[in-house]
Amino acid sequence: MWRWVAAGAPAARGRPSPRRVELDDELRDAYARLSGNVAAVRREQRDLGREVVPLRTLQAVFARELRPAERASAKRGEAGRREHGLYLRYEAPHRNAVWQADHKQLPILVVAAEGRRPRRPWVTQFLDDYSRAIMGWAISLQPSSAEVLAALRDALLVQPARGPFGVPVRLRWDRGLEFAAGAVEHAALALGVQVDPCEAYAPHEKGKIERLHRTIAETLIATLPGYTDGPKDIRGRLEDAGEPLLLKQLVDAYAGWVLKYNAERPHRALGGLTPQARFTADPTPLTVVAAEDARRLLLARRSAGVRRDGVHHGGLPYIAVELTELVGETVELAFAPHDQRSVEVYWRGGWLCTAVPQGTLNATQQAQIMAERRAYSGELRRRQRRATKRARGRLAPATANQRAAVEVARLPDSALEERQRQGPREEALRAAARVDLLLPPPGPPRARE
Repeated sequence: MWRWVAAGAPAARGRPSPRRVELDDELRDAYARLSGNVAAVRREQRDLGREVVPLRTLQAVFARELRPAERASAKRGEAGRREHGLYLRYEAPHRNAVWQADHKQLPILVVAAEGRRPRRPWVTQFLDDYSRAIMGWAISLQPSSAEVLAALRDALLVQPARGPFGVPVRLRWDRGLEFAAGAVEHAALALGVQVDPCEAYAPHEKGKIERLHRTIAETLIATLPGYTDGPKDIRGRLEDAGEPLLLKQLVDAYAGWVLKYNAERPHRALGGLTPQARFTADPTPLTVVAAEDARRLLLARRSAGVRRDGVHHGGLPYIAVELTELVGETVELAFAPHDQRSVEVYWRGGWLCTAVPQGTLNATQQAQIMAERRAYSGELRRRQRRATKRARGRLAPATANQRAAVEVARLPDSALEERQRQGPREEALRAAARVDLLLPPPGPPRARE
């Protein structure tokens, strides 16, 4: 009523008009310091002996004078400032101009194998900024650089269900360790792709793939057993969660959903077109990578020591004939995630061989490896004997005139080979023709009488 009176109605007798409160710097600073708590600001002013107004009036003053960004900044800090910040929406000019990439932990429990406890898996995927098409993806229990390379390889390989996607001009992802790994950067450099990491704590810079994560949760994961964001009982347990899926079942369901999303799901931001229709309608030429090049370039890498039974990877020993001479050395393994059929071995910057699990070797391959090991061991023994023989010195006999031990100079290998070709007869004749033993021993010249 008093606000109505202050707006122009006749003032009531005996009641003064309310004083209009203006926010000064002191009140603004107190609001920011006390995290936007107006009641705490009013108590602080009262304790300092200053005149205060009713709480509702002070709250209305702050709501009127402060902008939403100021109130959010005081209450939530940087998160509030970013939420009310202004940014520009980016649209790629053509297909494959920019691919966005990100990890997302799916809200569902799956079992990797029998006897394992349920866990929430992760999905790593690449999205074309121009068409919103999912280019490649990989599902795992723990994201790493191997999953990034697997998803990128899946995007570059030509698949019959969708055809070729080509190579992007630029890749945008966050600054996570999985994306910043050296193997990922080397693969992008080998493909001629520009890497453009997003700014830290800026999800709006990859907003399209963030929106895709929500679509996946709402349209696919929420329909499967084990959905963790479903209704819960009073104890916090899921109601009617059902038996968790096997990881393979989730992968099969996700693969079918991706094909349907790209080919059949119209997108409002694309004018009602599906992502695949938008992608194929663009006339921009595609740069396609050969399948073998994609597999070779987009492999995860790690260092490993060569043991007597080969190199160990994923709990299995891998072996090849070329590793025979490298026991004790450190090599680099290049491998595809979740593919235990073979690993590529690099040594001193170059490719060495392809190693396979020992359990997959046939009898011929096992015999070849054993023969190579015996041959290498024999070569080492021969080298040792030659080195020992060359190092063994021969001393001339000591006499009364020559008491110091003198090492006899050994003939070079070429002279020894020549004498061996001459045979024992020539050697005996040479010994019989020696006259050096008849000469007087060397000494000072005798003076003339």
